[in-house]
Amino acid sequence: FSSRLERWVRKGGKLLVIADHTDLYDSAQNLNSFLAKFGYQIGTDAVYDRSGMPNVPATPISMSILGRIDADGSPLPWQTGSSFASLPLGVLPLASYGPSFSEEGDYSRENRFGPFFPRPSLRFGEHTAVAATTIGKGAMVVVLDSTPWSNFSLFKDVYTKLFRGVIHTLSLPDNLRFAGWGGLGL
Repeated sequence: FSSRLERWVRKGGKLLVIADHTDLYDSAQNLNSFLAKFGYQIGTDAVYDRSGMPNVPATPISMSILGRIDADGSPLPWQTGSSFASLPLGVLPLASYGPSFSEEGDYSRENRFGPFFPRPSLRFGEHTAVAATTIGKGAMVVVLDSTPWSNFSLFKDVYTKLFRGVIHTLSLPDNLRFAGWGGLGL
């Protein structure tokens, strides 16, 4: 199945991949075996803000110049996303968690899969939450938190805008190709 799906994307198909909750039920491991063909790898970690809470970045409107679909200045709440362990060349970051920590997921904990205690030993930075790239004639978008597509948030305005941005990006693979590879020149 994964080989057929890969061929379909390379021939012009559009694929939206939504990951969730670090590696809950081995979801990252299962996705990574497929995503590796395209240069993506999802970490088995969880991201959170400076205080140990879920991320709620507000990306400035000016970032839309760089292709950010979350750039409207509104707070965008993320809940239990993970980070990318690797991204392919020419990828375009569409949205981020904002400045955040990344720590290994711990499923012995009930709440959000980690102690979420900020400390210098953890990776801190701007973690990409949504990334897009062209694959042959097709395109792929990978989202690292299912919150925007959960039934409790699907119809909230901020998530509806994000979803429209993802679909719009997938519908314009030539623009995505230029923006992604153009970003390397910047």
